[in-house]
Amino acid sequence: MLCSLSEWQEDSAEDIFEKEILDVCKLETYMKLWQLVAAATCLNVRIMSVYPPKRQSCGRFLDRVIEPLPAVQQSNSNSKCTIIILWASTRDDMSEEYWVANHVEPIIQLSEPIDIVDAE
Repeated sequence: MLCSLSEWQEDSAEDIFEKEILDVCKLETYMKLWQLVAAATCLNVRIMSVYPPKRQSCGRFLDRVIEPLPAVQQSNSNSKCTIIILWASTRDDMSEEYWVANHVEPIIQLSEPIDIVDAE
């Protein structure tokens, strides 16, 4: 599950990290917050993770800005960039109460507004 932290509440952070890393190596598994931190750190960018306002508690973990780890931040131009991702789902068989994201989509920020021109 995407946010099944309750089963690991008594484990240490290191144990949770190890379990999540081993789990994400399998096909058809869900990405968790550790992988977003790793991506932000490797790319040396902020990641704004946007989780739709559903009835799940996952949103409070995944609707946030994720910074690169300070120990490996580099002072290059990327460190000022923010990548925005939106959690989404292609499934249409879920109720709002049990909605689960199955992928992320990039959100592109425009530096200038674009005028939409109707062709007619």
